[in-house]
Amino acid sequence: DVSKNMANAFKDISVGAFDVAGKFFREANSTPLDTRLRHYFVDSSMCPLLVQESYLGINPFMPDGMAPAQREMRRMARVADAAQSIVEGDVVGCRIMSDQQWSLAPLHGVLACARPGHILAGPLGRPGFPSWLGKNSTMTKRARLLREFGGHMQAQASGDKAEIRQAYVPALRAKLLAPLLARGSDGIPEVIALLDEYHLSKDDFDAIMEL
Repeated sequence: DVSKNMANAFKDISVGAFDVAGKFFREANSTPLDTRLRHYFVDSSMCPLLVQESYLGINPFMPDGMAPAQREMRRMARVADAAQSIVEGDVVGCRIMSDQQWSLAPLHGVLACARPGHILAGPLGRPGFPSWLGKNSTMTKRARLLREFGGHMQAQASGDKAEIRQAYVPALRAKLLAPLLARGSDGIPEVIALLDEYHLSKDDFDAIMEL
């Protein structure tokens, strides 16, 4: 019995989140909830992102004979309900990660995946790559840049990280670019002098331009 249970415990590694995400919508009315939760546990961090990326593009099944305006009104009402469920799922997901409340994982699966799929049951091909991942990566990188050059200029700047981003960065950008725009390469010494005054490097200059 132990050997049999161990054999059944291993996941099929050939199935990934992209393979099961569409099933939350396509099979919402034909698959039991516990089966859809197993789809969620294939990748409990990626599946909610794929559902969130895809739900606005779903054309849910509607009764025949409905007027176009009525169909669109009903679709928008379902979209609103699905969005609310996704938001509530995100709150639960944050609690799981911050407090290690893993017992909430089934609830997270229902709110973030199963319920939106049931509300917007309809056809879906292969979902697109979650845009949140790219935006989160950019945010993390820029937060690191801000933290680094904010530390370099700490002796010359007053204010927290938010004030440096909102006040110092725009002001420094204008001051650093003005000599280059006005005199080209002849303005480089003035730019370097300003960087030295704030204990900033060439990498910090690039960070200011990106931010």
